[in-house]
Amino acid sequence: MRRHQIKTKVGLSVSLLTVGIIFLFSSVINDHFEYQLKQLISKQQFSMVSEICDSIDADLQDAQQALIAEAPLFLSVDPGRPEEAQQLLDSRPALHTIFDNALFLFSAEGKIIVESPYIKGRRGRDIAFREYYRKTVATMRPQISDPYVSTHTPGKPAVILTVPLVNPQGRLVAILAGSLDLTRDNFLGKLSRVKIGDTGYLYLYNSSRMLIMHPDPSRIMKQDLKPGVNRAFDKGIAGFEGTEESLNSKGVSSLTTVRHLKNTDWILAANFPVQEAYAPIAKAKKYANIAALAGAGASVGIVWLLMHYQMAPLSRFTERIRTLSMRDGVPEQVPPSTAAEIADLGSAFNEMVLRLATEHLALQEAITNLENEKAKTQAIIAAMGVGLTIMNTEFRVIYQNQQGIALMGNHVGKLCYQAFENHDSVCPGCPMALAFQDGLIHSSVRSVSPFGQQIFTEVTASPLRNASGRIIAGIEVVRDITEKRRMEETIEHLAFHDTLTGLPNRHLFHDHLRQAIAFAARNNQLLAVMFIDLDSFKAVNDEFGHAIGDQLLQGVAKRLKACCCRSGDTIARYGGDEFLVILSDLQNSENAAVVARHVVDELARVFVLSEQPVQSSVSIGISLYPQDGQDGETLVRNADLAMYQAKEHGRNDFCFYRRAAEEAAAERPEESSVLPALPIDVGRCLTHPPASERPGSERPC
Repeated sequence: MRRHQIKTKVGLSVSLLTVGIIFLFSSVINDHFEYQLKQLISKQQFSMVSEICDSIDADLQDAQQALIAEAPLFLSVDPGRPEEAQQLLDSRPALHTIFDNALFLFSAEGKIIVESPYIKGRRGRDIAFREYYRKTVATMRPQISDPYVSTHTPGKPAVILTVPLVNPQGRLVAILAGSLDLTRDNFLGKLSRVKIGDTGYLYLYNSSRMLIMHPDPSRIMKQDLKPGVNRAFDKGIAGFEGTEESLNSKGVSSLTTVRHLKNTDWILAANFPVQEAYAPIAKAKKYANIAALAGAGASVGIVWLLMHYQMAPLSRFTERIRTLSMRDGVPEQVPPSTAAEIADLGSAFNEMVLRLATEHLALQEAITNLENEKAKTQAIIAAMGVGLTIMNTEFRVIYQNQQGIALMGNHVGKLCYQAFENHDSVCPGCPMALAFQDGLIHSSVRSVSPFGQQIFTEVTASPLRNASGRIIAGIEVVRDITEKRRMEETIEHLAFHDTLTGLPNRHLFHDHLRQAIAFAARNNQLLAVMFIDLDSFKAVNDEFGHAIGDQLLQGVAKRLKACCCRSGDTIARYGGDEFLVILSDLQNSENAAVVARHVVDELARVFVLSEQPVQSSVSIGISLYPQDGQDGETLVRNADLAMYQAKEHGRNDFCFYRRAAEEAAAERPEESSVLPALPIDVGRCLTHPPASERPGSERPC
């Protein structure tokens, strides 16, 4: 009975192995050809979409060139004589062939001069609100619009192409435009009727998610596809061009191809349902599986016949072993067999049972020693006082000591990058991964929140090798350095911030100013430096005491933050009662004047400090980059000069820097610590500079 069980098990195992190998090879071959065919289908679909995309680009360019070619004829049109303009527009058959909705001639002010075909009562209608008109006037270049609802053919979606008519003096005279009805059979309308296979289709959209052309007319001009629904749709907006599998708006898995047009921000896309696209592949796999199944059946039959013949001697050997008995604690030897293989097996069996008797005691002793070493190792690890984690080369945690569990949580049996960082793969710069790669010790500092509270840890990873030197695991030591990290951050903050007001100090201010100047230089922008000095601050200290003076400085800092709260602005305490402000990305100097006036007004309001009303005011000097200086030191110095000018005007005011103030300051005695009064023309102190002033323009003062 047992002989038959052995035969059955061995025969079944070999049969399963044979069938498994056959189906493995079949699966590998099927997967290879499936991959190749999918790549071929994707490339063919991309090539088709690319050709259509190039055709649309060419048609749009031809249409635009046709308008440009006819534009000179309309330069001499008199808007006051619309009948002549109507006759000229009606006589352009080439343009009517291209633009099937209508041709238009708009005035420079955005009024309809004439349109063809003529519709009564529409001349003079204002279209200045249209986006295509605004872009044409702003750029003075031909434009291709996004879809809009036409009023010439009411309710129909349309696209319009415009060409500005500019006279020799460079002035806009009129705008020539041609409109395409997206529901008609033009080169855009035809897209909705293009079929890919039986159910595939094309559609056109822009970077604002608006559908320009779609087989479903009700979706044209709508932004009804939300982000995240169609991955390929979203990637196309981000700049992707190619083919990939994704879900369409109806949730159907499709082979989607996206390609950008060159002349506009439009994107042409093709959706081909995967079920239809890959139908030939599924059919080929079906036939391949049938062939593999037939081959497997034939192989199983052959294996069973061979096993019956080859297992006969082993069956006889098994019967002999079954009848053996024990004598004085030693197994009886197996009698010799006539089959050479079985005889060798019998001799090996007899030697094995003798070795087992002698090795049993050695094994028991080794187990006892191993348990002692384990207890010693656990005691050493516990005494280290740090978190310790051991993981295999697949990054699965196989051990954590108690300190490690208390610090990071119990994650034994989990992958470390999933347990500690919630990642799907090995973390970039992982010290354990680096240790596995080069066999060296690596360390890093990382921020984790194992129990909902953020902590900083120092991780040291080292490889663990076996006797042959091969890396079999890794040891990770984790130390909690949260307090050390917070102390370093506190020290760094104190080094660059004022302890009284919490504002950046002069070191951090000059660093921010250098960065702001570099950014303004790259982008041709205007920035301002405001030098703010409290008027009569010493009198406040003398009358109320230094504690009130400190509270006043804190109150000033708080109000300055409220006045200058843009992300690009910097407010710093420069020392004593002096504050500096960087105003970046200004349109003109009037922007700085508005902020300065607001600061003056806010800081002139009474401060209530320890239930004591304190009246204060400030004098502000303003220098502008680039006209008042190309570097930070010059801008601060010139703002300081302008501040003294504001004080000489009576304080509680602001002034822009002017070169005359610098020349007067240069004539002052070096030993004087107080700026003398300058001969100032109040009308030329730029407390309200012209709004048109830009970087590089002439300053009036």
